[in-house]
Amino acid sequence: MGLEFEHPLGLAAGFDKGEVVAPGLLALGFSHLEIGTMACCAGSGIS
Repeated sequence: MGLEFEHPLGLAAGFDKGEVVAPGLLALGFSHLEIGTMACCAGSGIS
């Protein structure tokens, strides 16, 4: 895909669904974040 990261430590989607604490998470040392959620169909527990 051609993506290069500073190091392999990242944070998976679902932790910061509203992109509220992303700057703080990057400051903690994560090299990449997955922001928000994505689902093909609505389901129980998905908001």
